[in-house]
Amino acid sequence: MGNYALEFLKKLVLQDEVFALVRNKEKASQLEEKGFNIRFGNYDDFEALSKAFKDIDRLLFISGNKVGQRQKQHKNVVEAAKANSVSYIAYTSFGNANISSSPLAEDHKYTEKLILDSGINYTFLRNNWYLENEYGIITAALKSGKFVHSGGDGKVGWALKEEGSV
Repeated sequence: MGNYALEFLKKLVLQDEVFALVRNKEKASQLEEKGFNIRFGNYDDFEALSKAFKDIDRLLFISGNKVGQRQKQHKNVVEAAKANSVSYIAYTSFGNANISSSPLAEDHKYTEKLILDSGINYTFLRNNWYLENEYGIITAALKSGKFVHSGGDGKVGWALKEEGSV
């Protein structure tokens, strides 16, 4: 998702105004070769995030993918943003996170509340379920001729990850 967002952002603003948060040197060198500014940090390390967010005005906050660790990680991100006077956060949340009964929504409800309580201007990007998440089910359906899904007769409007960054 981050790479899609970077490619999209460089079409909207000058590329030298875009900074990418990276966790490892390999990713950093790939992004530097493409002309992006990089900052090192990860969601587990408040100090590194605080250093990385220095002089950052607007933050695209892509939710962490470590289920069970997100709340601590997301708190670090929001607190580091606040400590550095970030003026705006766009957070990739969960569809209807504030009212959803899905267990997947809990971390996003928590994070949205952190952002609300921070006083930082925000947008919650309540992206739909990504089609890429269903690769295994779709592959099995193509092989078996049966689409088996826990949604019953419910409907879903899938989006591609690359569409989530537009």
